Amino acid sequence: MNWKSCVFLLALAGCEMLGTKDSGEGEIRIAFADGAGELTRTVSELPDTSDFILEVTDSKGKTVYKGQYGDCPEVLSVASGSYVIRAVSSEFEKPEFSAPQYGDEQCVVVPDGGVVNVKLLCSQMNSGVKLRIA
Repeated sequence: MNWKSCVFLLALAGCEMLGTKDSGEGEIRIAFADGAGELTRTVSELPDTSDFILEVTDSKGKTVYKGQYGDCPEVLSVASGSYVIRAVSSEFEKPEFSAPQYGDEQCVVVPDGGVVNVKLLCSQMNSGVKLRIA
């Protein structure tokens, strides 16, 4: 092995040490904050958070998880990067003036090998005024 081959091998090893290989993984753990229902005083009872629609998307818009919060695993193993976590009590295809929507949306950054604990706050996300003109 000549000295040029040694330099080439050292350069390859150095590139891997600088982080040019594939990014690592991390974990996201999602829960609703204690007392989240106390933030909203418009109704006496909030919907069950297990029935909330949870969606986790990465920075490219790819869906990592979409479904009921109660069906989501406790730990989501994901590639390191940024993610948007959104939970809502219901989704609307058209305006629903008499149906409040509760939930939260947060953006988090998952470091390589790290764990991010997300605490969702349950507050009313929609509001509107319905006018009837006679």
